[in-house]
Amino acid sequence: MVLPDLSIGGVSMVVLDICNLINEEIFNIHLLLLSNNTEILNIRQLKKNISINYIDYEFTKDYSILGYFKFIFFSETEKKNILKFNHAVKSIIPDIIHFHCNPCELYLGHSLASKNKKRLLITDHLVRLNNVDYSKLATLALTYLYRYLYKPYNVISVSQAVNDCIKTFRISNKSKSLFLVNNSVDTDSFRPLKIKESKELKVIYVSRIIGHKGHKELIDSWSILKYKGSKKLLIVGPDELKGSLKKQVSDLGLDETVDFLGSVSDIKKLLQDSTIAVFPSHKEGLPVALLEKMSMALPIVASDIPELTNIIIDGENGLVFKKGDSLDLAKKIDTLLFDADLRTRLGNSARETVVKKFSKNSEIQEITRIYHLLYNLK
Repeated sequence: MVLPDLSIGGVSMVVLDICNLINEEIFNIHLLLLSNNTEILNIRQLKKNISINYIDYEFTKDYSILGYFKFIFFSETEKKNILKFNHAVKSIIPDIIHFHCNPCELYLGHSLASKNKKRLLITDHLVRLNNVDYSKLATLALTYLYRYLYKPYNVISVSQAVNDCIKTFRISNKSKSLFLVNNSVDTDSFRPLKIKESKELKVIYVSRIIGHKGHKELIDSWSILKYKGSKKLLIVGPDELKGSLKKQVSDLGLDETVDFLGSVSDIKKLLQDSTIAVFPSHKEGLPVALLEKMSMALPIVASDIPELTNIIIDGENGLVFKKGDSLDLAKKIDTLLFDADLRTRLGNSARETVVKKFSKNSEIQEITRIYHLLYNLK
């Protein structure tokens, strides 16, 4: 499997689960990382028989649409990266090359597909396009760029929303296969324990601190809550905004009620001690962190993006607020803070949802089926 790194995040967790749970008597898995960041291995285990190889990949620093085109089609760096990648792959001799990368890195597989007839597969973890975030011209340019990059790949989408995006914008190649394999959670491991609820109500958000994850409006909403009882907001995950969120908290005078915990090794303990979970993200695939919270029977407040509303049904197994709307988010958090019975009902329903639809065994079985299918292609 090829991925940018093993940093702390949902993609790395998905990859580690596949490595740890798939039948090692049938599949010999190697990880090829484009950088040497393996931070997640500090908090999650990887089977000792899984080899990890690195290449000194030079990432683009310009993620604009024009930057994408320059990097992929006109950059000397791109040629160097291909040589490094091909050399690494040659030493492994894989039957299937399974990518978990950003689209701009998918050009790496093109030369292998044409020369060696390698079976290429990408798992797409994110809704890449919509008709809201970009202008019509930008959307059109990205559509054609993605079609080119995805052309030699069979594709796995991690959620119905990702699958719908790929079909709507016709990103994947018609001659290749498109599979839907929902991300999942180990519901036996992430199981709620019956403990007495603390007088201090804790609201938790587990995510990398980056722009599109919605941390800013979460902090804004926290500052205008009507609930004045004892409460704490727990922000869990590595900070990629260089402290700007902590400054926002200080500027709003919220230091006493907001804790930044960074990356944690025992997320289950934190979830067990929490009262409510929030997920204010602007863009997703199917976040494993969300499924873990639901499996722990936590009541969820989630933004109204399709990636989340395909799972969270407002008033049934969680509450939904308008994306980016701090006032609406504060209203929904207040609703749960004031109503213990509602928290219990929505939390129990959330767990029922993941137990029925997002079991880890089903995901691994489907990945196994896809590997067999691709291996047996002529």
